[in-house]
Amino acid sequence: MHVVGIRVLTENGICACCSPCVTVHTLHVSSCAAKTVGFRLGSYKEGYSGVVEPSECIHISEKAKTIAKAFQTYVRQSPLPVYDLCFHTGYWQNTDCSKLLVRQRCYAHIPLSANQPHKGCWRNAEAPFVHIMGEKHIYEELCGLRFRISPDSFFQVNTKATEKLFDLLKEWCGDHLDETVVLDICCGTGALGLCLAQSVKRVIGVEIIENAVEDAKANAQLNGVTNAQFVCGKAEDIIVDVFKNMPRKTKIIGIMDPPRAGLHQSVLHAIRKSRRMDKLIYVSCNPSAAFVNFLDLCRPTSKRIKTAPFRLVKAVPVDLFPHTKHCELLLLFERDMTSVDAAKFYKWYY
Repeated sequence: MHVVGIRVLTENGICACCSPCVTVHTLHVSSCAAKTVGFRLGSYKEGYSGVVEPSECIHISEKAKTIAKAFQTYVRQSPLPVYDLCFHTGYWQNTDCSKLLVRQRCYAHIPLSANQPHKGCWRNAEAPFVHIMGEKHIYEELCGLRFRISPDSFFQVNTKATEKLFDLLKEWCGDHLDETVVLDICCGTGALGLCLAQSVKRVIGVEIIENAVEDAKANAQLNGVTNAQFVCGKAEDIIVDVFKNMPRKTKIIGIMDPPRAGLHQSVLHAIRKSRRMDKLIYVSCNPSAAFVNFLDLCRPTSKRIKTAPFRLVKAVPVDLFPHTKHCELLLLFERDMTSVDAAKFYKWYY
């Protein structure tokens, strides 16, 4: 296995010679000693969880630290207790402090209808978003393309480092892709697939979040991409339909950037059974949680899955989160044509 490390040069947590990356920090509130607003340490499973102020964190902007300090002062003056995750009692729990790389429109006069006191304090986190005023989306640039992003759509936060990741992924896809179809699983707003679209015959994106699919379609139109199709639904069902309607000798490359927990086993089985997909590129933000996915892809043939397994060829960490222990892991899988099923595979394919 070939392992290479890629690190984007940083200065005080920000990409050197680049614009600051988009950051979203969830600040927790703790009642340890005094009420504290900051980052949570430890875990409840291990029997310990505390919160420390972000003042010494070099990857947090000074503005975010100022906001956290001001909120901490407010919470300490409040008679309401901190929320206890063990006993589910209390009030103050967490807040999000976001720094965005967008041009914000400033309004000289904000209508009274925009003022809805305390509404965000009692609404459930899963409740639908309510548009009060202004634009409904933000826009971000990546690899020379412009992307529309909804509030609940996923988009990589460190765009400059993400471009490095995408460049490597393009390299792994190979050359002469004029007749190749890319299947983008968990496509989100379509960033990865759209960045590849100009090099391949067609891109098919699959995503279960409806707003993200609408963003992906809008992004294709926004960038004049006509060879990309985005479908909303369960990946395991759509993968089967895609291969049914695809000419037999079409070359297909799978790419996927799933949630932290990885993909459901049914999706992995659908990928394994897709004989024409002989190359798969997996972007993992949490390799430990997705490790079972890697095993399922490489597991030997069985009565349940008779197609050839994949084998891991390369693994490259990309540092999207400077000064933290986290990184994105880019993995290249290829069909193992030395397996028992190889002869049957070749006979069917050709």
